[in-house]
Amino acid sequence: MSSSFIRDVLRSLFGLSLTIACIIRPSFAEELLADKLMPEMADAVAQAVQYSDSMMEAVFQLGRAEADADIRAARTYPVVNGFSQYHGQWEQRDEVSGTQFSRRFLYGLTLRKPIYHWGALEANKRIGEILLQSANKNLDTRRHFVRSECLRRLLYLSIAERESQFAESTLDFRKQLLEQSETGQAEGVATLQELETARMNQRNAYQASLGARNHYRNARHKFLKDFSVSEEVLAKLPEELPKAELDLIKWRERIDVFQKKTYRNHPEYTAAEDAVKVQENQILIDRARNRPTVDLVAGVNQDDTTHLLTELDDRFRQIYFGGVRVSWNIFDGYETRGRVELARTLRDQALNKKKRLAHKLSQDALQLLHELENCQARMNAGKEMFDWKAERFRKAERSFELGQISETELAHHGYDFAYEEYQAVLENARCLALILQAELLTTLGQPRKKPVQ
Repeated sequence: MSSSFIRDVLRSLFGLSLTIACIIRPSFAEELLADKLMPEMADAVAQAVQYSDSMMEAVFQLGRAEADADIRAARTYPVVNGFSQYHGQWEQRDEVSGTQFSRRFLYGLTLRKPIYHWGALEANKRIGEILLQSANKNLDTRRHFVRSECLRRLLYLSIAERESQFAESTLDFRKQLLEQSETGQAEGVATLQELETARMNQRNAYQASLGARNHYRNARHKFLKDFSVSEEVLAKLPEELPKAELDLIKWRERIDVFQKKTYRNHPEYTAAEDAVKVQENQILIDRARNRPTVDLVAGVNQDDTTHLLTELDDRFRQIYFGGVRVSWNIFDGYETRGRVELARTLRDQALNKKKRLAHKLSQDALQLLHELENCQARMNAGKEMFDWKAERFRKAERSFELGQISETELAHHGYDFAYEEYQAVLENARCLALILQAELLTTLGQPRKKPVQ
């Protein structure tokens, strides 16, 4: 293998590394989503949002919340009950000989309207409304999370595919070096040690190729299973990884705004607020259990009896009524007191979670920011290492031109450098820069159009 070929390989990898190391251009924050960074993956994202288990569960939760809200609201509405009965009957009376047969027709219609229940019915209705709003917000959050998670997993999948391809290329390259060493050893220009080293490197490359191929297959299978997408959509996986902005100043500014204000818009925080509101309304409901309630009642009843076999007088009676009904659960064995204490405890627990959540979310965001800073530092260190290895390769190239080292030694020297640089750039620039930013975006929560006042 010629030194010019090695130089071409290194130059191409060097250009690739510079492109990756400078992943800093067109987008920020909300653009860190799969269908934005990877337009080719829009179908995959759409299928994930529609069919993934997480989204389906959120949809079912919304359906349950809608039904529950209707049930709770119904308790504040008037209730109308009615009945109708028609039957024949046989009677025996002292004043009449024999058995008498008659037909009887009855019906009734009753209306009941709650008037005063100490606010319990209204509180129960509010709980339904809160839970419904929470389910709607959860559906939006799930949709945003699936899009963000889809990006992260697609990046991992894309990286796994490239690692598999690179491992195959490495194996081919090691085979060529082994053949070159075998030829050189036969011609007396390569040592036995160089030949054994080439054989060992070829075996290691083979094992690495198998591992990389299995890793990619497993990652692909898990992605298809978790997001319920079809095989066809992954055929559009882009050949080049997307570029995204890595601007630590912007991220610090956004985290600062989050800590001061927008944390109140975070899905976990709003869910904690909803939990507090639910328990506060539950306290009102439980307190009313041992208090008298007042309902408006009105209705009509009819009783109509017709005698068929005797001369007894037929009977017709129709009653109209209206008024108020007072009900009072005077003593229930202290069940109400227990329910109130339980609701208060759950309320206090929700308040404590809400209080601690703001700090937790901020710390999670800061931790990811620190990892991003480490990513940037590792990218800078990788560039410095690349420059050092490039200089070392140039010295090795001059030594080869002077006949001080063999072509095999030069090839091994240059390849090790290229491989190490490729791995460093891949991990730092592609994996950490993009994936960490997607995770940070999810941690900060989905931005709202209307900021909290």
